[in-house]
Amino acid sequence: MNIGLRNLKTALSVFLSIIISNLLKLDYPFYAAIAALVCMQSTLEKLIQQEKTDF
Repeated sequence: MNIGLRNLKTALSVFLSIIISNLLKLDYPFYAAIAALVCMQSTLEKLIQQEKTDF
């Protein structure tokens, strides 16, 4: 099983968003995790498109 760097960055961003939202005592920390996923999605789409054009 090969875990890529993009997966690690996404997991790290979700983890950090949950930790920070808990430190700020927000009511719903899972919204922060969803926001982190959405932000990473646009970046991942650009990377996938770039990889397709490189080949």
